Amino acid sequence: REVFAVPGAVGSRNSYGPNRLLKEGAALVTEAADILDVLGTAGGSSPGPDGEAEAGGNFTGNTLEVYRALDQEALHVDEIIRRSGLTPMEVSDILLHLELEGAVEGLPGSRYMRR
Repeated sequence: REVFAVPGAVGSRNSYGPNRLLKEGAALVTEAADILDVLGTAGGSSPGPDGEAEAGGNFTGNTLEVYRALDQEALHVDEIIRRSGLTPMEVSDILLHLELEGAVEGLPGSRYMRR
């Protein structure tokens, strides 16, 4: 099983765990593409003729609700939660999945947008 870790500040108590995992050989992660590289997955979907990622047509249920809540412009995660009507935990899980699929891009400040 693959182990990934995001590095933290040296000396910080909160960074001890991830930094130790890295020292023991965990894969370094600074962005979603790092995970895709290690897993050997292609980097996402290409945009379709209507501007939506082709993978958007394959989403169902709550994943589709979150994808539809997104715009081509960056939205804060709180707005995505409001638009989708889902819980913060559900939206966070789905956004991670969509980012790994290459359908959305995570931006600084807890903002996301369609690719």
